Amino acid sequence: MAVKTYQKSSRVLLAKNFSANEFACKGAGCCTVTLVDPKLVDALQQIRDHFGKPVYVNSGYRCDRHNKAVGGTSDSYHIKGMAADISVEDIAPLEVAKYCESVGVLGIGLYETEEDGSFVHVDTRPERSFWYGNDQEYRATFGGMNAVKRWQLAAVADGFQFPRSGADGIWGQECETVARKAICKQRLIYQHKNLTRLVQEAVGVTADGKFGKQTKAAVIAYQKKNGLTTDGEVGINTWKMLLNV
Repeated sequence: MAVKTYQKSSRVLLAKNFSANEFACKGAGCCTVTLVDPKLVDALQQIRDHFGKPVYVNSGYRCDRHNKAVGGTSDSYHIKGMAADISVEDIAPLEVAKYCESVGVLGIGLYETEEDGSFVHVDTRPERSFWYGNDQEYRATFGGMNAVKRWQLAAVADGFQFPRSGADGIWGQECETVARKAICKQRLIYQHKNLTRLVQEAVGVTADGKFGKQTKAAVIAYQKKNGLTTDGEVGINTWKMLLNV
């Protein structure tokens, strides 16, 4: 579904608990319309239904002028109508971030300190990006999904199987067997794209699913830091370190 445009003052109902004016730009005298991604509204309604508490949109759409005024980046998803900074009544921001992760939200920023504020940034970007605070510290997970389960699901998407246990989030013999086969390394033809993305998220490089020179260098640095064989290949020992098992 494409991003939709509404008059800034519009109170048209977008979902059971959300209307267009809640996403309107907070700037004064700067714009007359509001951009809203229906996928964003769906995500917020899902959050509202799960917690059974009011969800407050602290910042939704931002026009260019207001975005600059508040120090937003030039490529902010707020400008595109694809982001909202939210708080949920009586629910800690970390719990909100965990739930967002568990239901597949790809853009999540957690803010939970006196300096940074207390809210969760949610956006509908096409690729996964998690961060913490105003310093935008990288986060591989907020704990919304067991790391082993994420790995199992990625392995299944790349053609591996766990016929007895399935993606149960528990590291067992089937995981050991798959981990010995699911080696991620630099290749002429890229394979294991979903598993490679997990590696890239963990070592802090662009998660494009392509195991190139930059990813190999980051893996070697990770292996060196953690006392592993520095071969730049993600085999069973590196997987177990990455997954903390």
